[in-house]
Amino acid sequence: MIAATEEVVLDLVEVFGDVTVPELPQVLDRRTAEQYIEGDLIYTCLPRHASPRAQRCFDEDLFEAVIGRILSPVASGSRQGVVDVLLDGLGSKSVLMHVFDQKAAELLWERNWNGALKQVGHDYLMIVDSSLPGHARSVVERRVQYQVRLAVGEPLDAELLMEYQHKGEIPDPNCRQARPQPTGCYWNYIRVYIPWDAQDIQAPPVPTHEGSEWLIWGYEPADSLSVVSSPRGGLSGFTEIGGYLPVEPQTSVTLPLRYTLPASKVRSLGAGVFQYRLLMQKQPGLPTEPVSLLVQLPPGAELVRTTPPDSRQEGEWVRLDVDLSGDTTFAVDFRMR
Repeated sequence: MIAATEEVVLDLVEVFGDVTVPELPQVLDRRTAEQYIEGDLIYTCLPRHASPRAQRCFDEDLFEAVIGRILSPVASGSRQGVVDVLLDGLGSKSVLMHVFDQKAAELLWERNWNGALKQVGHDYLMIVDSSLPGHARSVVERRVQYQVRLAVGEPLDAELLMEYQHKGEIPDPNCRQARPQPTGCYWNYIRVYIPWDAQDIQAPPVPTHEGSEWLIWGYEPADSLSVVSSPRGGLSGFTEIGGYLPVEPQTSVTLPLRYTLPASKVRSLGAGVFQYRLLMQKQPGLPTEPVSLLVQLPPGAELVRTTPPDSRQEGEWVRLDVDLSGDTTFAVDFRMR
């Protein structure tokens, strides 16, 4: 089983140079394929397609055509280009793979090529948007800032800020969930995964939008926010915070989350040096996005090093700004004076 973003498929179209789809007689170049994907050119939908939308019908046929080329003998002049595209895609989570052979599956787990959430003993964060990997990303921008106040032998205070800015210029007066427009309201279900042992989780109400099908069909208004902690069952080892978070054109929405982490998230390295670690996993299918980690050192602590090394310090606060292109582990080492 293979899942890939449109960008990867377009890269492969460019590498092969002679890809065709059933409803078009000519060989596709990258620009023409992009026009069909974005809906600038209309593709014919047939009963065999799973979707009635022209863009989706083209996506289906293009993906099948490219997969067929990969699984067939590849010309010597294209082999290296195909390998490069796939390896880059696997590293950035633009390509995910699942195989049923146990030994091959172990390789995917080891190289983190199957999209699995990793269980770690230190801090963890992954944000998953149901809609952002699709066509909405051309008009919606997400910004993430995570703040942690460190302590030794005491719980840590954490705060996560997620802002969604809709850059669409055309208002969407209906904002109906069942009638999405290409640049209209951004209907998104957000899931945030943090360690299962996080406590005192605080989140604002996330009321159901008036354009939701829940309200259209006459159900009572409700707060869509949910918090599920699962140390053993379900997504074992994680707490999931979820809710519907629509964003209308020309507006922005910010969702703040606050919680505490156990003191064990800071470990001793010996000789008076302590370390805080965070694994931030990238959502598959998203392009590179900027994220910021701000860590407040305990009073009187001295910064020893950070990973990645490019950080800024202002007083007790250490800031790391990263373009998240793949799963990233942050580390802040400090010495108590």
